[in-house]
Amino acid sequence: MSLLISLRSELLKTKRTSLLYLCVCGAALVPVMTLFFDNESPESLATLKLDPWVRYLDEGSKVLSVVMLPMYIILICTLLPQLEFRNNAWKQVLTSPQSLGNIFAAKFLTIQLFILAFIVLFTLFTMASLLGVHFFRFNLDLFQRRPDWHNIATTNGTIYLTVLAVSGLQFWFGLRFKSFLAPVGIGFCLWVLAMMSAMEYHWPHASKIPYAFSLLALFPKYAAKVPLMLWSSLGYCIVFLTLAFLEFKMKKIKA
Repeated sequence: MSLLISLRSELLKTKRTSLLYLCVCGAALVPVMTLFFDNESPESLATLKLDPWVRYLDEGSKVLSVVMLPMYIILICTLLPQLEFRNNAWKQVLTSPQSLGNIFAAKFLTIQLFILAFIVLFTLFTMASLLGVHFFRFNLDLFQRRPDWHNIATTNGTIYLTVLAVSGLQFWFGLRFKSFLAPVGIGFCLWVLAMMSAMEYHWPHASKIPYAFSLLALFPKYAAKVPLMLWSSLGYCIVFLTLAFLEFKMKKIKA
């Protein structure tokens, strides 16, 4: 059975599950709250009017990178393997005419597709939120300017690359633990520790922590370290996936 068939099988499993709702609702949460509950002063709105697309999307990208995407990855990397654990379906999956490599890769690629979908939806919802501000709260002259699509794509690409390491490690946790709470708890604690190291204590080596990459990459202070963080994220991801696959192969996930 080819990898594409295995991937299609994994995607079909996600239908009528909470994974799709989590992706859409999670991506919409902050843009909707910003539109309806953000009481910006007229001065702030006047500043926003100077370059609304850039300013609004920049703030949205920081919220996505610092908070929403790490939390989403922790949840999605736990919930996807839980489909097998919860239904006692691992034995059935492992005895199907698929190689272990295809099963492993298909699950990881499914998670990556959900992460990419979350980033794209968050951006679209943020743009829709800005349109809501323009029509219902303050005339921002949006149609006198155009979104900088190249900058949007570059920013989103950077955000995605910074979370590769976290997705690899959390995927390993999701496969390794039958309990839902263990990988979520570990991931949340590591994320909080990374945030405290970077934001609270300003630890000089915080930029080497996988969970801190997405926290730091969009801030000008760390601009010079972004290329190294991106390569480090990719390297960490390869290492974590290699270790995860070796354990997956040895244990064969005995459920």
